[in-house]
Amino acid sequence: MAYVITQPCIDVKDKSCVDVCPVSCIYFDTDDVDRKLYIHPDECIDCGACEPECPVNAIFEQSVDGGRCFGHCRRGMRLAMSLPHQRPDGSALSARDVMRRAKLIEDIGFDGIWVGDTVGRGTRARPDALLTLGIAAAATERVELGTAILQVPLRHSVELAQRLLTLHALSGGRFAAGVGAGSTRADFEAVGVDYDKRFATLSEAVVSMQRLFNGESVGAANLQPWPDVKGGPPILIGSWHSGRWVRRAAEEFDGWIASGLTSYNAINEGIQRYRDAGGQRAVLGTIAVDLRATTRKLADDEPFHLRCDLDEAGARLERIAALGYDDALLTALNHTEADITEDDLVALRGLVPRPP
Repeated sequence: MAYVITQPCIDVKDKSCVDVCPVSCIYFDTDDVDRKLYIHPDECIDCGACEPECPVNAIFEQSVDGGRCFGHCRRGMRLAMSLPHQRPDGSALSARDVMRRAKLIEDIGFDGIWVGDTVGRGTRARPDALLTLGIAAAATERVELGTAILQVPLRHSVELAQRLLTLHALSGGRFAAGVGAGSTRADFEAVGVDYDKRFATLSEAVVSMQRLFNGESVGAANLQPWPDVKGGPPILIGSWHSGRWVRRAAEEFDGWIASGLTSYNAINEGIQRYRDAGGQRAVLGTIAVDLRATTRKLADDEPFHLRCDLDEAGARLERIAALGYDDALLTALNHTEADITEDDLVALRGLVPRPP
């Protein structure tokens, strides 16, 4: 299998790989069409000397079937999928519907099932995130189950901690709590909670929930967690790419969930800030998918998405993996099984080989 040079090399053209290549199989794009170096497949001897020298992690092995082995293949980037919100005719999903879809996602090989959280906004019904994941847990055995992002200020912290701990137990320890302050005023107005105090509420609530997960008392409350789930689910903080919550996610919690609704530039800036603060698990959530959309060039300052053909979707995921994200969470607003079909799921899963 020859090595290939991928998109992060564009406009960089560092010569470190050229200098270490023992057979001089790395060339410049003399026509400046691709704007990057390339490795001649017939001349490459698969020594791998170039890979560790690349300053932007753009060099990877070609896959056994002749396709690209994207950066996620070596980095082990996990790929997760959301669940539909309704049936194609607009009617509500049954528990059986949720279980069938969850099992399908797991059987195809996705690493996780993550769902969002809204209350009171929009023009369509939205399912409760935790109830939906509880049903999905009953139909699956391997996949991680997560929220991205559960709006903590909309609930009382003690009651919410009990629900999260219960879901963690019911799923056999497979639940990850992606939580945040929320950013849509309509959800707060729907439940009568002060939108302007949401960050202060989140700050107090997540500390209380951590204590409750560990069996500590918070006021008059003590959840007496079961021994096998004491400590509770991992808490990942969902926030925008700037601000103190990125640092707090790195220093105090189990991970950070970036928004896929922002631009590639913001996604890049955010993970650099997170890693500089010592953060470990980095997740890119809310990546919109539509494989039937017209494909066009996506500028680095435009909102990131996968509304494009399959090849372009793979190239965009490759860039996310090259930045060092550990997980990519795919979704589509208000989607049904007709919008993201079984064939679509198989094709999307094939873009990112399973981590070893």
